[in-house]
Amino acid sequence: MRKNIIGIALIVLVFVTALFAVEEAAVEVLEYQGSLMQVSGIWFLNTGTGMFGLELGTLANTEGVAPELAAGDTIKVKGTMLNAVLQVTELCKAEMVYLPIVEEEKTSDYTGYQVNSKKCIGCNLCVKNCPVGAISMQKGKAVIDVTKCIQCGICANGSGKTWKGCPVGAIDKK
Repeated sequence: MRKNIIGIALIVLVFVTALFAVEEAAVEVLEYQGSLMQVSGIWFLNTGTGMFGLELGTLANTEGVAPELAAGDTIKVKGTMLNAVLQVTELCKAEMVYLPIVEEEKTSDYTGYQVNSKKCIGCNLCVKNCPVGAISMQKGKAVIDVTKCIQCGICANGSGKTWKGCPVGAIDKK
């Protein structure tokens, strides 16, 4: 029971510290060594003089193998601090180095209409006005099915009648 209370207190401390953290203009790569601790699914590093959260992301060695981590493991980490959490850019355990896996950007040769999800307000008007049903809503944003799209442009430019096209300009031809 006492360990749970201490763990919860540590989590609260990290998040309260994050609320009042001031971000520095320059990004500094920090390096720490210590032992791992996990509380409520969140990894922490205990350096002996302090403790902070770790954002590990997806790490792997040169063979593509992810690290097996356990509470009490001694590790070295490098990364940048953001809101009292170390964003890990390198982890070393038992002389094995693990780096973040960077997913390759997917490219497409599709040159039809696409939705800018940052601009989309989820109004559903394009869905209602698409003559072939190529647009649907996913997670509150419009998505165009390229296999159904006939590239008529009604979603972006309107029908020339009452529908004037996307009201916020979130749809455009690539």
